[in-house]
Amino acid sequence: MERFIKSPQHDLLKSVSDKDEVQKESWEKIVAEQWRKKVQMALPKSYEDLKEAHEVGSARYSVGGKASLRTQKWLDKNAFCIDNLYMQASKIHQAGRGVFMKHYIASGSIISPFPVLQLDKHIFAVDESYKGNTSDYELLTNYAFAHSDSNVVLLPYTVLVNGINHDGLNPNAELRWSESNLNRKDYLEVNGEEVLKQGFGLLMELVALRNLQPDEKVLISYGDEWEEAWTNHTNLWKATQDSDEYISAADTLHRNGGILLIESEQQKNPYPSNIMTMCNFIGTEDTYYYELPEETSLLVTWEEKNNACMRNCKILSRYVESNRTYYDVEIIQQEDNLGEECYHPTDERLFVDKVPQHAVTLVDQVFTSDIHLANAFRHFIGLPSHLLPEAWKDSEE
Repeated sequence: MERFIKSPQHDLLKSVSDKDEVQKESWEKIVAEQWRKKVQMALPKSYEDLKEAHEVGSARYSVGGKASLRTQKWLDKNAFCIDNLYMQASKIHQAGRGVFMKHYIASGSIISPFPVLQLDKHIFAVDESYKGNTSDYELLTNYAFAHSDSNVVLLPYTVLVNGINHDGLNPNAELRWSESNLNRKDYLEVNGEEVLKQGFGLLMELVALRNLQPDEKVLISYGDEWEEAWTNHTNLWKATQDSDEYISAADTLHRNGGILLIESEQQKNPYPSNIMTMCNFIGTEDTYYYELPEETSLLVTWEEKNNACMRNCKILSRYVESNRTYYDVEIIQQEDNLGEECYHPTDERLFVDKVPQHAVTLVDQVFTSDIHLANAFRHFIGLPSHLLPEAWKDSEE
């Protein structure tokens, strides 16, 4: 956006500043002709918005422009501090990471806002086509709050709070519904089916149950049902067949010093079946495609502007120039998981040469990483009964 503001196109619009309609139409055309949807969405929608972005800067414009500056009185009434927490490795066995206090905070104070998105419990089930090879529920299940009496699930989406660990005996924090005007309290009064049709707006708060010291770990209770499920899981868990041979894509890449094997090398030393090679490539308006002698085959020389759309690929060759590693690849057409701008016609073979190291990688096949094993733990965090709105409870038939 800033590049446009400083461009000859902008000077042209300034020269006809008295012609509002020309300005408006010119900018709308520029926005409409931006073929990358994400870029298009980031651009000011009108010429008036463009002038504001020029005045305040694109960074400030992206967070509300002139309206992004608020008085202290407004902040005291409407804002929450989100700088009380930090995350690091947890000392709780198998807990992964935990969340800790940056500062002292008094009992009863708000540690962090806790905005939540209401979702249908059924969407957390894994698609039937994958069942048997992975857990029956999506990984996101472990980070969402639910109650057995309701089909409404609450998924928090503010920074760090998804890393808060469980302590059923001595939690030092708990959740409550916010009394702030930012919370859509009307959502709490409609039935479960209706609230699932609504958008964002529900706000909870994470509150200290006692005085918390700097560097103290924040703990909440996930509920008795969750704790029983976790105890049963740890008591009954057994390693899956061939688990001792498992290696992730990240570990494989690390073992090879970040270098990817070409096709001929993979024939002698194949990657594990759970790993596939991916390359970043997106065609732009000015990407030039060379036609190869082979029918329906195209060749592109990679440029930094092509660095988007991670796609399955074959590594055909590897070489070093000026101490940098490059690859020549063939892009493999995918059936799904790509934006429409990433596709190329299925009857064309697309070769890309001089792809730099940072644009190629290894990834795990869908649902093959250790966190997606069929016996991996899945359970909703318990939403306390006193926080479940009466209107959201499933009706008894």
